[in-house]
Amino acid sequence: MPNEKSPNFRARLGVEALEAREVPATFGAGTRGLSIAFGDVIPVELDNGQAEYITGTGPGRVALVRIWDAQGKLLVRLNPFGNYTGGVFVDTGDVNGDGQLDLIVSTAGKTSGRVQAYSFINGGPQLLADFMPFGAFYTGPVQIASGNVTGGPEEEIIAAQGNNGGTVKVFFVDSTVSQAFQIRSFTPYGAAWTGGVTVASDDIHNNDIGGFDQIITGRASQLPQVKIFDAQDPTVVQLASYMAFNINNPLNLHGIDVAAGNTDGVVINNIPFLTGAEIFVSLRNRDTIRVFHGDTGAIITTIQPSQLFPPNFSSNINLCVGFANATDEFNGNAQLVVVAGDGPYEQHPVVFPGKARSAAGLNGSHPA
Repeated sequence: MPNEKSPNFRARLGVEALEAREVPATFGAGTRGLSIAFGDVIPVELDNGQAEYITGTGPGRVALVRIWDAQGKLLVRLNPFGNYTGGVFVDTGDVNGDGQLDLIVSTAGKTSGRVQAYSFINGGPQLLADFMPFGAFYTGPVQIASGNVTGGPEEEIIAAQGNNGGTVKVFFVDSTVSQAFQIRSFTPYGAAWTGGVTVASDDIHNNDIGGFDQIITGRASQLPQVKIFDAQDPTVVQLASYMAFNINNPLNLHGIDVAAGNTDGVVINNIPFLTGAEIFVSLRNRDTIRVFHGDTGAIITTIQPSQLFPPNFSSNINLCVGFANATDEFNGNAQLVVVAGDGPYEQHPVVFPGKARSAAGLNGSHPA
């Protein structure tokens, strides 16, 4: 659910990899896919207030972030980390509190993990922050999300060690000095866990107008365990923990990616009744996504997006959730966007729309 204090369109990234579409390529081409975010980072005067698809390339080439409008027009190309070739993750969030979503990018390969944030409000891209959330000696991927977990006018950046560790940290960005300051740190699966964490953030509570976002985590390897945390105060509190898939099936023991968003809200007498974010859990190394009620943990549906991709698709499904426009945000009808995580650098994302009282995943699908 979007923070009602911020009149923007929010996309929730779990870890993900979607993709772009300069020239749709054949699956199985040996490339390493992309990451995906979906949100309105380009000012309204340039794109009529529609959300953009944001893609980040996987390993094997100089990291490239591309921003596409809803019609597939390429708007922005950005090489965030110079000649770095390890792949990047992308997300969006209003980290400077100006009412416009900003772009967040992190390194996904074996290098000193870095995070950057950019604003496009005055053209752009303008660098808001560039930092190493786990210090120069951490050399694993940095999973990212954004959320208003403390209730301030801006969203925070949530960073997690993607492997070689299990720490999650929350950062406040002070764009006036181009720095990020740590305000939370916790280990959702215990201090001994080093198998990595994936993250998402949104408000799971029903009709919690103006409420805080929660942090949703998944194990990046082994058990398909979801945990939800309240980080309003310095002492982070666990709210829920459950296994998203049957742990007796060895195919389900490769970790999970997570995303979250309110996709089935309703409006009564022009008043939105926001039903709380759904949690979307994607199995790594398989083609299955399971959808849960964020507030209760009850299963809503299971979908297999790979059925929409060519027969030689190699499995991993990557995902994000976001609002296409202001009307959908007011209504609480976000959409789930997926892509083949092991696919080529150019591919068409698939959209699962949310509707009133009907979560994304229950209403069919269509190409982006």
